[in-house]
Amino acid sequence: MNTTNVREGTTTLPGFSNTEMLEKQLAQNELKVVIGALNEGSKPQNWDNDSKEMKTLMREWDRMVTKEGVLYRSVKDNRGSEPNLQLVVPFELREQIFQQLHDLAGHLGADRTFKQVCKRFYWPQMFTDIQQRCKSCKRCCLRKVTSSQQKEPMVPIQTSAPFQTLAVDFLTLERSTCGRETVLVMTDLFTKYAITVPTKDTTAKTTARALWKHCFQIYGCPARLLSDQGPNFEANTIQELCSMYGIKKCHTTPYHPAGNGQCERMNRTLLNLLGTLPPEQKQKWPEHLPEVIHAYNNTVHASTGYTPFFLMFGRHARLPVDFMIKGSDEKQPIPTAGAYDSWVQEHHRKYVSAFNHVRDNLDRAAQRQKKAVNQRLRTHLLIPGERVLVRNRKVRGRCKIQDKWEEDVYIVAKQPNPDIPVYAILPENGKGKERVIHRNELKLCTFQEDMKPDDDRKLNVPDLKEKEKEEVMHPLYTWRRPIKKIEEKKPQENAVENITNSTQIRRSERGNKGVPPPRFGTNAIGTDTTVFDLGWV
Repeated sequence: MNTTNVREGTTTLPGFSNTEMLEKQLAQNELKVVIGALNEGSKPQNWDNDSKEMKTLMREWDRMVTKEGVLYRSVKDNRGSEPNLQLVVPFELREQIFQQLHDLAGHLGADRTFKQVCKRFYWPQMFTDIQQRCKSCKRCCLRKVTSSQQKEPMVPIQTSAPFQTLAVDFLTLERSTCGRETVLVMTDLFTKYAITVPTKDTTAKTTARALWKHCFQIYGCPARLLSDQGPNFEANTIQELCSMYGIKKCHTTPYHPAGNGQCERMNRTLLNLLGTLPPEQKQKWPEHLPEVIHAYNNTVHASTGYTPFFLMFGRHARLPVDFMIKGSDEKQPIPTAGAYDSWVQEHHRKYVSAFNHVRDNLDRAAQRQKKAVNQRLRTHLLIPGERVLVRNRKVRGRCKIQDKWEEDVYIVAKQPNPDIPVYAILPENGKGKERVIHRNELKLCTFQEDMKPDDDRKLNVPDLKEKEKEEVMHPLYTWRRPIKKIEEKKPQENAVENITNSTQIRRSERGNKGVPPPRFGTNAIGTDTTVFDLGWV
């Protein structure tokens, strides 16, 4: 028997005597073999083919000791003090220890929990086990947010003509002397032309009246109207207005203002413009709003290279400063009948040339902004069938200690558009409607719900082909994710000859090319992943 002078520590678990703890250890075959070998004074032989746990215990053989018959591991800390005894814990007691030192100790992280455990206890692969248990702890998953938060890359909205997409949003300011405190901001995504209307409230009726009076009547109707999911924009009044004028109504996903980023950026520009007013004029900001918007529309935009006014009307606005130029106020000759045709042709030529330049400039600006935003992002593709959590946006008021994620677990049903990181999800318990959420508002669920062994949950996950629809089963501690089928390609005749002299196989010729990583699991449904187009942006 190994003996050594050790520092007194925890003799055994609270509630267990030495005799009871010894019985628990002897009930596990690996610990029973080690205890018997220590009592005999000889190390077991031929253990290379035993379990992984037995191999780890054998590597720690020199540190194994028994005290009053109970198995311990003797270790020294870095400060050179006397050895400390760690109780070797059998399988059935490890969950109880984790609950005592993690669940009832503030739900600390894996490193802190491990240090708390290793002061008193030991078992093989203890750190890996604790790390996995902390990762699958439900309370930790619902509350904590990792430092490297998942974010999806930016997807610019492409437009190619004026009023193809009109983005609208409400901006709230300080109450003015006339009682108004909200502004309806409308921005054309192609020309960057901005229209602002001070409003007394943000109701659907006021919104519809402002759109029709200050935009549709003057500039015409846009092809698409983009907004958030505010009740004033999603009301039946706005839907009927868009239906009457043949406008396609689109909206962003919930709590994702970046989906209407250009209008949000216009709000910021408008605040900067109004913020430059003298203090005595800021209380009368509705009177100065047309002035600052007119100035904005007549300055060159960095993305297009043209002024919004020119792209909207095909000419430059005549400003008061133009009258200071000699000859600008001279009368122009009255054109003849034939001159109108030549003027229209020349105007059209300049307009087409400007639009082509704008499209190129917008593409370059979009790629430049996309590259700047996507440099430090961590992307993570979701596959239909994966379990996810939704960021908790329901809490109002002070919520510093509230859960960061909703308690209900959802299942990814489909990705409406493969180019946009937006997913349709369904409740795992089958109770509730489908939700369409941006990827930044989702998080992989790493804990399992407490269910009875005979409690199977069924969830319909739509697939690309109608005949291939299946039901994804979610029984206790087992769930399946669909993995896209990969057809094996026959290698070319000369392909083998080309790589025989190479020690490393090319990436394109590996057998696992295109196969999802191991985190997606191997228990697959066996159907192709699905892509649907619902028109979300």
